[in-house]
Amino acid sequence: RVNETNANISAYCWKAGGPTYATNNDGSLTSYVSANTTAGFSIIKYTGNGSAGTTVGHGLNSAPEMIICKLCDGNGFNWIVWHRDIGDGKYLELNTNNAYQNQSDYNMFNSTAPTDSVITLGSIANTNNNTNAFRIWAWHSVEGYSRIGSYTGNGTHDEGPFITVGFRPAWLMVKKYDSGSEDWSIIDVARCPNTAHSQTIVWANLDSAEQNSGINRLRFSSTGFKITSTSGDSRWNTDGGKYIYMCFAEQPAKYKLGH
Repeated sequence: RVNETNANISAYCWKAGGPTYATNNDGSLTSYVSANTTAGFSIIKYTGNGSAGTTVGHGLNSAPEMIICKLCDGNGFNWIVWHRDIGDGKYLELNTNNAYQNQSDYNMFNSTAPTDSVITLGSIANTNNNTNAFRIWAWHSVEGYSRIGSYTGNGTHDEGPFITVGFRPAWLMVKKYDSGSEDWSIIDVARCPNTAHSQTIVWANLDSAEQNSGINRLRFSSTGFKITSTSGDSRWNTDGGKYIYMCFAEQPAKYKLGH
């Protein structure tokens, strides 16, 4: 999985605060945080207590816009995703292609948005099972370096949506979240340097090898990315479809972040 002989392997790495975790008492439950406030990224460790409304500190100086949570010491638990643009009462699963689900059915984050200091947990096992160990990875946008957002598809090739992020992307993950069963699609310049032509895609929720179908699904520019696929490629551009994305810069214009 990480070192097969002669295999081509990609790794996506974010620099947090280093190997030492700082004790954080901003929340009602003690957390242990490795945070890079300049890059808008932190890793949070905590032990669940099973109580809805419990909060854990995240160590950033702005509210996270996307968080991924995983129960670490048990089997059979999904990777739970909260994204600002799908709403406080909804969540996704990184390891499935499901559309959003309602937190009223499964209380993942207590239908509460993160603040600039804490993340609120629900009572369900996937995010807050009593005595289990958890990790949360949390990001917020940083001008000139990263952008977390959403767009609406229009199903057209020549006039597809253009999403302005303020930099030339190096890594982009997109998920259709409102309906259907669409994968988490990733394009990056390490595997596919020339994004003006056919692109190889990998999917966060699948164990498949990368796919190069000869299709130009999007184009990166100096200020963002333009969707060029049609409604036939519903992972990117169904007419009226709702998509979230997380995007990071190839050459950050404002910050030197060691990415």
